[in-house]
Amino acid sequence: MKEISNEYLKIYRSVIIRLWLVTAICAGAFAAFGIFKSEYCVFAVIVCGVFAGFSLGSTISIFACPKEFERRLKKAPNDVCEEILNGKFSALGARRFYENYLLYYTRTKIHIVKYDEIKRVEIKSILKAELTLESRKKLSLPTAFEENSAVICAAFKSKNPKIEFVINGKTIEKTDEKGRKK
Repeated sequence: MKEISNEYLKIYRSVIIRLWLVTAICAGAFAAFGIFKSEYCVFAVIVCGVFAGFSLGSTISIFACPKEFERRLKKAPNDVCEEILNGKFSALGARRFYENYLLYYTRTKIHIVKYDEIKRVEIKSILKAELTLESRKKLSLPTAFEENSAVICAAFKSKNPKIEFVINGKTIEKTDEKGRKK
């Protein structure tokens, strides 16, 4: 569990740093131009307060995410816990492909999805894909700029050949459970 928490925090610590850096630059710019001593002081305090509040809220949610994931994992069935905590996985970017589950991170949550539950993967943009589950729930799957979405799709296809892939609104290929074209 500690390995998953450390990996998540390693990925999102740069977000925390950037948020607080923007807040400090904003406050520094207001101070440098003397706005805190002018009649616009209230405006400057409000703007800096909004930046600081957003940064603080984001920081708290990022640090709380691993604890919330640990709580959810304790409530999960034993086979899920065993596979996530002790199972072998293949890492592809910020995703872990276990035998039966996908573990991936978003800014506010660590997700576990069973491959059999994934009905469709749609490439939305260079940095985002969307998973549609059998329950019609849609999950965002972020991708890094340097990652290739086709490689991620191939990894899904190797785990569950029934998954439908959509790019620009067009289904790429439908296959049966053995990976053959229908």
